[in-house]
Amino acid sequence: MAAYRDPELTKEKMLEKKFAINTHKKIENIFAIAHHHKHDCLVLSAFGCGAFKNPPEHVALLFKSVIYQYAGYFKTIYFAIVDDHNTGNRINPDGNFLPFKKILNGLNVHPPTTIRVNGVSGPNRILNKTSDGKLNLSDVCILYLQPCQYGSKCHDLKNPQHNNNYLHPPICSYQDATSSCEQMNDEVHMFTFLHNIKCQYGGQCDDNDPKHLSEYDHPNYCIDGGNCQNVHQQHLFAYRHLPLCSD
Repeated sequence: MAAYRDPELTKEKMLEKKFAINTHKKIENIFAIAHHHKHDCLVLSAFGCGAFKNPPEHVALLFKSVIYQYAGYFKTIYFAIVDDHNTGNRINPDGNFLPFKKILNGLNVHPPTTIRVNGVSGPNRILNKTSDGKLNLSDVCILYLQPCQYGSKCHDLKNPQHNNNYLHPPICSYQDATSSCEQMNDEVHMFTFLHNIKCQYGGQCDDNDPKHLSEYDHPNYCIDGGNCQNVHQQHLFAYRHLPLCSD
């Protein structure tokens, strides 16, 4: 899986959107192949930083995004990086080692506590989640749709025809109806994951319109199901409950 050679960069020395989203997909594929072969440890390179003139800080942040996606799938991830300065100090003036160390050294990532529809766990998209917690997962494909170069910033996310032709980022599983994602200041994370607005009504929302459900975050269903007898306001707001059968 080769990195891009001489990719287009922004004036801030970051990858242009098209190269950023496709580099992210290449890194995803590396992780997916490693998981398919049942590896529990990865040894990775700086992936195009240096001679291929990819910006190390941006590449390290893209690795970080995929590491969160694969949280819990690998015990340890190592980076074997030559600390060179072979781009004439234009793209990697701090070398390749320091940016990777700053962003990834000591990073300890735990799987999210919430599994979300249109979220992702390793190589699988979450297609559906029933009220009793059963999941419907996507097949694992290296590439079945071209990634949309605009990532989470795409203005056609609700356009069915566009979605049939392009792949868009998953919903961030580290944001739920009761807590915010801790990486909202990470532009790369925000570009590679979607973040919804929390519904103001929480578990008491009775709007079943698919458009509303796709645009706003709602709590998980109460684990007690129809046997729940907790009528405290805080509990009713924190969890959804199935309507009682009229019969």
